[in-house]
Amino acid sequence: MKHFCKVIALLLVAVMLTAALAACGESTPTGTTPAGSGASKTEAARTDTNAGMNSDTNAATGSTETAAQGYLDVTGIDFTNPSIVIAYDDYDGMQDLAKKMQNFEIPADTVVEINGEVGASMMTHSIVVPNADGSQRIGTTFEVVGGNDADIPADGTQIHIIGVVRQNDNSINVLVVPAEQFEVPTT
Repeated sequence: MKHFCKVIALLLVAVMLTAALAACGESTPTGTTPAGSGASKTEAARTDTNAGMNSDTNAATGSTETAAQGYLDVTGIDFTNPSIVIAYDDYDGMQDLAKKMQNFEIPADTVVEINGEVGASMMTHSIVVPNADGSQRIGTTFEVVGGNDADIPADGTQIHIIGVVRQNDNSINVLVVPAEQFEVPTT
């Protein structure tokens, strides 16, 4: 029995090593999908989006960005006419936005305006919109540029932001919000 277990263990290690080497050896140029790979349209779009984010020219604004400026540089973005506007009571709209951001279906540099609440934060900040009875909240992540994280109010505080969709250093879509586009409405 011991001999049989050793043989099985060695076979499993060999199969895992072969699979790992095969996965490492398969490469395609950025923005392409190998024929017959079965890769989804979402994966291809994500690859194309990543390729676009690494380019030196920002097509939406016509400005040139350097790698050092990164995704937090919002110079040249026009925040006066947001493409997407989510009202405080638009739970369905926020759900749609959150899903599309997560699936990389919203182009980089899309300007978004949201009236919502501060979501529970651990390492990142989020803005959420409650459903009609207040039993659920859905939202998305944002990062404030030019401000202090200590200025972000407590969970549940109503806020209004206007930001731009960008991929952060972890390849996650976030809203980059200039400090002047972050406000806590007074009631």
